[in-house]
Amino acid sequence: MSLEDRVDRLGRDLRRPVVLYDQAMKLVAHSAHSEQEIDPNRRGAILARRTEPRALQLVHRSGVHRSPGPVLVPSDPGHADRIGMAVRHEGVVLGYLVCNVEDGDVPFDERFDDLLRTAAAEIALLLQIRVLERRTRQHSSLAAVRDLLADDEATREQAAATLHAEGFGAAARGYLALALSTRLPLDDPPPQADRLRLETILGDVAATSAAGSAGAVGAVVADTAVLVCAVAADHERALTRLGRSLPAGVRVGVGTSRERLADVAASAREAALALAGCWRDPGRYGTVATWADLGADRLLLRLPLTDLGAADLPDVVRRLLDAPGGPDLAHTVEAYLHRGGDAQATAQALSIHRSTLYYRLDRVRTLTGVDVRHGAARHDLQVGLRVATLCGLR
Repeated sequence: MSLEDRVDRLGRDLRRPVVLYDQAMKLVAHSAHSEQEIDPNRRGAILARRTEPRALQLVHRSGVHRSPGPVLVPSDPGHADRIGMAVRHEGVVLGYLVCNVEDGDVPFDERFDDLLRTAAAEIALLLQIRVLERRTRQHSSLAAVRDLLADDEATREQAAATLHAEGFGAAARGYLALALSTRLPLDDPPPQADRLRLETILGDVAATSAAGSAGAVGAVVADTAVLVCAVAADHERALTRLGRSLPAGVRVGVGTSRERLADVAASAREAALALAGCWRDPGRYGTVATWADLGADRLLLRLPLTDLGAADLPDVVRRLLDAPGGPDLAHTVEAYLHRGGDAQATAQALSIHRSTLYYRLDRVRTLTGVDVRHGAARHDLQVGLRVATLCGLR
């Protein structure tokens, strides 16, 4: 019996709609129901496949995760209360069964309690099977992704041939890699909780990413999730959707497409640098950066940025950043240089008068001893300030 069938049977036994959520209150299955039986909140959860974060708070507040039996889950004013029961396997909560409250439910009678407990025990086994199947797929994906990213060409070719034989990317227009993380990628391994969160996010992103209908294979490697996508016709729109739907605290780098799956390792390297750009300068790149976005940062992000300090910056940049008001003046200088020395365009961008801009540029000359109108000074300031940003020295 499938999870869907078992939840549907419980709904018939209880004569009311039943929904099964996982630990994060993401919808797993729901029973059949009529329009009269379902309220707007539940309809929204079913359509979105996820309930609101507030629902998880209410479940925890009611103590469902601690109770061995069904628990009344009071809702916010204006919303219907629920009955919840934790689904456990060997003491570990795998999800929650949630149904409507009806007159006479509380206190729960013996039949109601038995139906929920029996269903929860059977559903726990089915959920555990899903967990084991997912782990098997993750191990397979991890091996496939690692082989696709290997230094050895023969290993990459074999991995691509294996995936093609399994039907991956049959109608693809190319292959690209995405790199996702919840922090700036580091050498030390992430906490287990971060890794589990990345695995969950990776599964969600795979369903809505640039892979579209052509497929994707992903794995968490160290503290970065790598998703190899078989590019579909609508992958540009899919990337836009991805940027809008990312969970808080997650950033993504995107490599360029390669014609052959065996060559996607180059796209993964590009994605990793784009991801680093997201973390080192979120003001410029936001939460999703592509290789094409990086420009000259493609070179700068290859530097050993963690080894660089203020002493490595050009003297003019150090004098500017160390001076009182220097960081604000540095922002003005960057805006001026970014617009090719066009004073009018810079003043408009900064919403200041041109005389104010000239005053600030004169202050920079006084503090640093160089004139931003001179080519060598511009070069040192532009490159030095960019490196200072990427190194976190500003």
